[in-house]
Amino acid sequence: MQSLQRKGSLEALREATISGGYSVREAGVPELYHFLYKSKSGAQLSSPRLEPPYSKEPRQLLALYRLLHHRMYQPACPLKILFCSTGRETLMGWGGYYIVHAVVRKTTGDVLACLCPAGSI
Repeated sequence: MQSLQRKGSLEALREATISGGYSVREAGVPELYHFLYKSKSGAQLSSPRLEPPYSKEPRQLLALYRLLHHRMYQPACPLKILFCSTGRETLMGWGGYYIVHAVVRKTTGDVLACLCPAGSI
């Protein structure tokens, strides 16, 4: 706890909790509606707060994530990447090794889904 206070991390955590999370726009990807990232090394999840249209349909978003997860992680035929369209969204799921920013670092993890307007990719 003292280490968190010394580094200012405790205050950053408090502010993040109060602010309600980050916006999908902060990812800097045009037309992106929502995503879910899971770090393999830390077993941590990250996703932006729900925004329209999913702020009013959170169960629909969860169903889409469930669909992607089910298709990607079937024991008989696991996939590294999946791309499909529902007619309303374009869905992408992939797992593996990513360069987060060429200058910053490389990381491993799974992006379980990215949701974009159908046909925008």
